[in-house]
Amino acid sequence: MKKKFLKTVSICILAYLVSCDCLQKVEGVVVDSKLVKPLPNVKILRDSGKDLVDTNKRFIYTDTNGRFTYFSMRASLFRCPKIKLIFEKEGYKRVKMKFKSCCVLNDTIYLSK
Repeated sequence: MKKKFLKTVSICILAYLVSCDCLQKVEGVVVDSKLVKPLPNVKILRDSGKDLVDTNKRFIYTDTNGRFTYFSMRASLFRCPKIKLIFEKEGYKRVKMKFKSCCVLNDTIYLSK
């Protein structure tokens, strides 16, 4: 009985130590691909795959200078997953991009008509 209890406790501790919460951050600017000018009010959503957008319906918009900062906290086992974002603006083609699992700073996203 004692061995079984110790084994269960050990497995729980090991699972706790190898799992992690990943703080993910992507920041950058969205620009028009031809004019290379910042695009305000671009909608940014997390892509959960399978042609479905994040079920939490969480999204942000770029500011007046086309800048954005996207934060996310994800649970993971062994490694943090890549961040998949969708960029949408009326009159422009929708863009899906993958980013490293941690901190992507000062990236430029180009939208075309």
